[in-house]
Amino acid sequence: IAKLLLQMKIIHPYIHTQGKSWYGPFVAKYIMDEYKGHVLCHHVSGYCLGDAPTYSWFYDRLMYYHGLVYEYGYLTFGKPEHYAANITLDYFLLATVFGFMFLTVALTYPFLQKAEKTDAAAKKTKSQ
Repeated sequence: IAKLLLQMKIIHPYIHTQGKSWYGPFVAKYIMDEYKGHVLCHHVSGYCLGDAPTYSWFYDRLMYYHGLVYEYGYLTFGKPEHYAANITLDYFLLATVFGFMFLTVALTYPFLQKAEKTDAAAKKTKSQ
């Protein structure tokens, strides 16, 4: 809930009124530029909603190609194929969110574990 409040009450109004990333130039350049991703992409084309760096590249591309399916006429809004494809896509996106979450944990866990060992060693040293 705190993340949602921060995004909707502080970050969202800021990026619309200031025309730049709330997080600053380093984060915007190397990790996530929510101004480009949200204002310049989402409000223009409707995709670019992924807000996690390990997931947004996948989500954004998937939404782009999903739009092309409609643009080229393979799917038409309101037909049964449209509903079937979108329900399938929604469940696929849900599954991939968990997949990328596990991937993120797997990639960061060794560093977290190392930090915990370092903290425990520092506390042990102080107590002696």
